[in-house]
Amino acid sequence: MRDGDAASGLAGLWARGDGGAVVRITRCGAAWCAENTWVAPERRDREAIGDVLEMRVAPQGERRLAGTAWDRRRAARYGLTIDVAADRLDTRGCVFLGLVCVDMSFTRVSGGTAAR
Repeated sequence: MRDGDAASGLAGLWARGDGGAVVRITRCGAAWCAENTWVAPERRDREAIGDVLEMRVAPQGERRLAGTAWDRRRAARYGLTIDVAADRLDTRGCVFLGLVCVDMSFTRVSGGTAAR
């Protein structure tokens, strides 16, 4: 990827590495939105289809985006970094000034559907 291409690589359907959800990432105004299109049955007490994470990120190098994310369901803001490759996203979301962070990977779903 060339510098500035990282953001354009976000769009698409992504399976979360823990198997708990599939998200569709699209532009939503000036931000990017990741919307749950599928959630594992055992996670439906904490997540729902249609939950949206609004991401406001900017390039921080050739493959990295950094900024903030707003979780509409939990009314919480996170610091966010995303490392973008053609078929993989590696994310880190942090709260409490970076004291508590969670890393998560995503793999691009081919064909654009999330049949599970």
